[in-house]
Amino acid sequence: MVCEICGVDAVSAILPIHQPNGSLITLGCLDCARTQGVWCDRHNSPHIDLGDGHGCLRCIEVETQSTAGTDYLVRLKAELPVESYEELIEWVQTSGAVSGSDRETALRRFVITRAHAHGITVEEVIERVVGEQSADFLFPNPYL
Repeated sequence: MVCEICGVDAVSAILPIHQPNGSLITLGCLDCARTQGVWCDRHNSPHIDLGDGHGCLRCIEVETQSTAGTDYLVRLKAELPVESYEELIEWVQTSGAVSGSDRETALRRFVITRAHAHGITVEEVIERVVGEQSADFLFPNPYL
C-alpha cells in the first residue's frame, strides 16, 4: 500500500490524521508518522485518535497506572462546584465500570488523556478545569 502522505510504497500504520475528504484516518509510512508527530518511539506504535487530538494509548495507560498523579484528585473535589464535580464523578463511574477501573484510576485516565490530546501537562489540564469551574474539558467532545 502507498503512504497517503508521501506516496512511498511502505505503509506501516493507520494514523489518526483526518483528511479533507472526511476520512478520519490516513495510511502512512513510519517516516511520515514520525514527521507528523503521531508515532510513539517509546512503544513503537501509532497514536490513537482522541477526538480533539491524539496520543499514545500505552503512554496514557502507563501514566494512569502511576501513583504519582493522585494529588490533583483532591484539588478537583475541593475547587470545582459541587454540581460539576458530581457530573464528573458520574462520568468517571461509568467509564470505570466499562474499563474495570476504580474511580480514582478512571479520573486520572480522563485527566491524562486530555493532557496527551492537547500536548499539555496534567497540571495545565487541572488549571483549565479549575479556572473554568467546569469539568467539561475532561469529557469526550461528542458528548458535550
